[in-house]
Amino acid sequence: MECLVIAIVIVAMFVLGWLGLGYSFGGGQMQRTLRAVASQFQGRMRGGFFSEKSVEFVAEGRVVCEFVSVQGRWWLEVRFPNSILPMVGRMVSLPNRRAPVPPLQGFAYFTRFRDGDGNEHVLYHQEQNDGYQLLSDGVRQQMGLLRQMPFNGPVEVALADRLLIIRKSWGTMLPDHAIRFIRQALNFRDQLTLIGTGAISFVGETFPLQFDQATCQVCGEAIEQTTIVLCARCRTPHHQDCWSYGEGCSVYGCGGKDSLPVRS
Repeated sequence: MECLVIAIVIVAMFVLGWLGLGYSFGGGQMQRTLRAVASQFQGRMRGGFFSEKSVEFVAEGRVVCEFVSVQGRWWLEVRFPNSILPMVGRMVSLPNRRAPVPPLQGFAYFTRFRDGDGNEHVLYHQEQNDGYQLLSDGVRQQMGLLRQMPFNGPVEVALADRLLIIRKSWGTMLPDHAIRFIRQALNFRDQLTLIGTGAISFVGETFPLQFDQATCQVCGEAIEQTTIVLCARCRTPHHQDCWSYGEGCSVYGCGGKDSLPVRS
């Protein structure tokens, strides 16, 4: 009987310790960060005491954000419903320019590409022409900003049948860092939207020319084609007046001061 009591005490201490550690990390810094995200984007927390916490908010569709653990590493993950593109693919940032591209099961092709700062990424896809169709100048630039925002680190983007997932290996629990990354994920989603709706075309150096469903990041209003300028660095569209008012690009971490006019 005494041995049974000791065993029960040991098991109880182990369970309480495990819950305590989990709450210390997941219920402490992580939860404070998610609460700040919920407040910033007017969202709501989801999940119970023993389940994973996440934040859900609406930004041109339902958006879910949460921290996920993959092979012992924490990632901040942002999920959108994928009504954007019919293709299935996956983008992964490479550690350096000389890094080999590892094979990925389920994909027949890959396209290696660089962003505006020279960082290398790879797009895995199933159809031969998917790389040409997806990798607009804006998408490449936004992928680079995802890698840098708010610190340099690995990024993965997955396009599934009904889901778009953007996630980044996470080494900080500062709420401002999470908010900045989520804003950049929204910008990336907007670039894909321009392609998926057919509201983008390519001429010369693949500058996008039409933006029927784009939203200005400064004023939040829909962009009319006759007033558009593009950031020369990240290709984010702005109203001409909003660009002048902000004296440059509205994307945090871009810092672009030069703009490109768009033909009407």
